[in-house]
Amino acid sequence: MTYKNQAIGESLMWWFRDEFWLHKSFQKIENCFHNGTDKIFSEKVISVFLNRYSVRRTIEGGRRSEELFTNELVSTNFVQSVKNSEIDKLEHYASKFQSSAKSSVKSALSKFATLYNPDHYIMYDSRSRRGMYRLRSLISKGANEKITYSKIDNYSRYVQYAKELSKKYDDETLKRILFQLEESNIKSFLLNNINAFKLRIVDKWLWLEGYSDEKPFKTNEIQYIEILNSER
Repeated sequence: MTYKNQAIGESLMWWFRDEFWLHKSFQKIENCFHNGTDKIFSEKVISVFLNRYSVRRTIEGGRRSEELFTNELVSTNFVQSVKNSEIDKLEHYASKFQSSAKSSVKSALSKFATLYNPDHYIMYDSRSRRGMYRLRSLISKGANEKITYSKIDNYSRYVQYAKELSKKYDDETLKRILFQLEESNIKSFLLNNINAFKLRIVDKWLWLEGYSDEKPFKTNEIQYIEILNSER
């Protein structure tokens, strides 16, 4: 559990720098199609998402493919599925996207889903899967089953195992950390959505554990809070 505590600070940094804005923006995607501003949404919101979350390479290339990806989020009913927390259907929807490379679209959709509905979804990519495999013995104790790579590759099981890891974080401890932050809408959101906060922490824990050769520099969560408060 080398990076269990550092993951708290990493999660806070991402929520404050990018994720709260993207979460709020993603709630408007369907309205943008209804009022004809979907191309602007694609350029100003989805484009930022693709760049910041390393999923631009998933899109086949060019603005038209970017707009097609945005359109498919709604036209395939994926957004509605995410709204309904239909975690077991994510892999089904991944097979329906024409705008994206099939080998990595599941990762892209998991990241969109996490930002749209963070209480129920968690980001999924090769590094975090590797991190989960390294923590398999810890997960096995709570899940009471042997954890294999093939099981981790299934998104529903991946979410199940991530929620098992989230039990390693105590709600009241996390709230005490959040209370050290300056007042903001983001702080209020995380206090009121502690499960979303915990799942994002788990994602960063898995990501840190998933480094191949070079290990990430260890930082105390208090140092992250000092940085964030200095930016307010």
